[in-house]
Formats: sequence, C-alpha cells, structure tokens
Amino acid sequence: MHPQQETLVAEMSSLIQKGVSAHAYLLTGSRGVGKRNIVEAIIQNVISGISDSVSDDTQYPFSFKTPHPDVLVIERAQDATGIVLEDIQQAHQRLLHHPVFVPWNIVALFDVQQMNTQAGNAFLKLLEEPPPSALIFLTATTTSSLLPTIVSRCHRIKIPTVPHDALAEYLREKGAEPSRASWIAALSQGRSAFAETLLDESVWEETLSLIRNILPIISSDLPAGFHAIEAYSKEKEAYQRACGILLSLLRDLIMLKISPSLPLVNEWLSSELALLKDRFSLDRLTGCMSALLKEQEYLSIALHRRLRLEDVFLLFHHPVSV
Repeated sequence: MHPQQETLVAEMSSLIQKGVSAHAYLLTGSRGVGKRNIVEAIIQNVISGISDSVSDDTQYPFSFKTPHPDVLVIERAQDATGIVLEDIQQAHQRLLHHPVFVPWNIVALFDVQQMNTQAGNAFLKLLEEPPPSALIFLTATTTSSLLPTIVSRCHRIKIPTVPHDALAEYLREKGAEPSRASWIAALSQGRSAFAETLLDESVWEETLSLIRNILPIISSDLPAGFHAIEAYSKEKEAYQRACGILLSLLRDLIMLKISPSLPLVNEWLSSELALLKDRFSLDRLTGCMSALLKEQEYLSIALHRRLRLEDVFLLFHHPVSV
C-alpha cells in the first residue's frame, strides 16, 4: 500500500477506535486505485486494536480471506449486474445483531455504483436509521448513479491517483527495476493497487500479452477486431482490463498526434503506434476516447458488454456523421 494511503488508514482507524466516526464511509476513486485494500486495512486495524486490549483467547483476526463474525462483506457476483435488494436485506439483518468481539457490526459493500434501484431505496432507509453499532464502508468508482441522499448521508473520502514520479519511486522501493517501475507507473495511470499487481512477473507478462492482443481492435479490419472483442467479452475482469488498455492505446495515439516527444504509456509499442497514428484523425481519436470513457461505467456491467464495446469499435473505424 502506498504511504499516502497508509496515512489515511492510520488516521481513519484512530478516529473510529476513539469513537469519533460516522456510521457510513463512502470511498470513491478509479478502479484499481486501492479502495478495497484501504477498507480491509481499516477494518483490520480497528479489530486488532480491540483485540490488543483483551485476552488472547478472545482475539479473532480479520482479512477478506478469513471472515470475522462481526464483519459482512458484500461484492457483486462475477456475472451479476449489480448489488441487489437481497444483498441489502442481508446487510440489514447483520446490523440488527449484537456484535460479538468488537463494538461494531461492520458491513463493507464494494462497487455500489452498480446498486440497482430497489437496493438503493432499501439502503437509503438503512442509512436514515442505522443501528448504534453500525459501521458501514462503501466503495464506488463514481457517485453519478447513486441516490444523492445516499451520498449525503455518508462521510465521503476520495482516493486520488498517485503522481507518476511518486508511484515510480514507490515501485522501485518495492524492488522494481527503474525502467520497469516508470513503465508500470505510466501504464497504471497512478492507480497504486493496480500497479502493485504488475510487480508479479506472471501478471506483468499476462498484461503485456493482453496489450498486444488488444491492438487488433484499433489496427485491424472489422473481422479481426470483432474477434478480439469476442475473446475479451466472456470474463468480466478480463473485459474491464481490456477496456482500460484500449483507453491507454487511444491516449498514446493522441499523444503521438499532438507531439511525438511526449511520453507514451505503452512505450514498447511506439513503432507500431507511430505507424497507426496517421490512419486516424485527431478528431476521430478524441471522439472514440470520449465515447469509451462515457461508456466505461456500463462496460463493467455484464449486460451487453460485448455489444457496447463493438459500438465503440464501429465508431472508431466508421464514425457516424451528425
């Protein structure tokens, strides 16, 4: 975890342990910025702080891999379209119980921007009259799809991306070679949690392969492009990564159009990208990037994800005149 985030974790943990805390916290930020890691670390800290003050036989450690009787974690299923009413009902039932080992009933809900209408209305009622022992953590990439009244009833914390140089230095301290650290910092676009996953050699090699396999969406004819889209539309995580990589490739093409001296995210593909940049106008590149950014929130939903990316692909190769 990046030192900036460690500081945030320590400050929030201290406030919660002292009883100076809100009932609900909403952490927002880009996917891969580290929201989930921060929530896990805060819960670990507050639980361990209580455990340190009691006898060893009542200690009960926590992590997302080892559940705790006072913690409920709710995440979208791999192929689900979002958090549903049953999830909120489960959270409500948990919060009604008396906590066992710590003073709080802790509920963590991830990616709440995908909460459907029924779930949102039920969750709002829960926030309006939370049980005294409730401690709720929410994460979201955006608040635009959430009820404004949900956002207003939470203590909102925006998790920023880390500047390139600071992230590269952090990665070097973690053992990455200087050139690779700089490359990962650029590819991750300041998302420190995602950057740390790329320190794993197998993940790094897989990502490089994925980047090269995504290129046909930009560089090839329609059949090859549709084939590439189909290959990455079956599993949600691979699909989300593919969309992020496509954005980085579009960004690099735009940088090459503006000024060839500007640094590229995918520097190792500079020769291929240099050949591609003259095939597309700057207006088309920026238009496609805007369309993909606009649709990115929906691209993370299982429903019609392949069709949505195909729409962007067709816009890229055959822009519609307005």
